[in-house]
Amino acid sequence: MFPSIRIFLEVLLIAQKDANARSQSLTLLTALRHRSALRTALSNRDSVTLQPILRWCIKNISDYRITRLTTDVALVVLDLYADQLGRSEEVDDLIMALMQRVKVTVEASQDAWKVRGMLDMLVSSVGAIDGVEA
Repeated sequence: MFPSIRIFLEVLLIAQKDANARSQSLTLLTALRHRSALRTALSNRDSVTLQPILRWCIKNISDYRITRLTTDVALVVLDLYADQLGRSEEVDDLIMALMQRVKVTVEASQDAWKVRGMLDMLVSSVGAIDGVEA
């Protein structure tokens, strides 16, 4: 991968305060994923350069519009750096924060599916009642 793309990715991930930078980082990460270059772009990082990526994952993991992209990035990061856990307190804290955010997001998703199931039952029972009256 070209070094300029790696540097551009770094700048975009660090500059997440700008709305334009967010859309550009999503575009770049999506392009990297489609080109199977995500692993290369995220590899060979130290704890300082890994932190913006983890922060991006924590911030965006609960956004349902980009769940697949965020999950892919998080899984690649965990796959690449799992053997380095315990070496940096900052990275370990971010991994724990990511785990907590994923847990909360999964619980909210499960609750949403339960509500959908209840609504489906109500709608189908109303349909059954309308069928009997007709």
